[in-house]
Amino acid sequence: HHVLDWRRCIQELSRVTKPGGVFCFEEIFPPLYASAILGRMLRHPNVQRFHEDDFLEELKQNHFDLLPEVRTGSKYRIIGAARKIL
Repeated sequence: HHVLDWRRCIQELSRVTKPGGVFCFEEIFPPLYASAILGRMLRHPNVQRFHEDDFLEELKQNHFDLLPEVRTGSKYRIIGAARKIL
């Protein structure tokens, strides 16, 4: 969420990850970091914010499969890992 061009970042992760390699992540989403309190305390990008569905779709588009341990369904964060399939 600190990376301005997060889609390009995932593309680069895909480029440098070998097939079978694992990308571990923990990401928070705008409802948490853009709240009235945290939004004033911490600096975060104001453009190209993303949510869980956006993040998961971008991983899929860049040849990552989620591992079963991924914890999703929170409007505030996601934590887990994805394996590079190609």
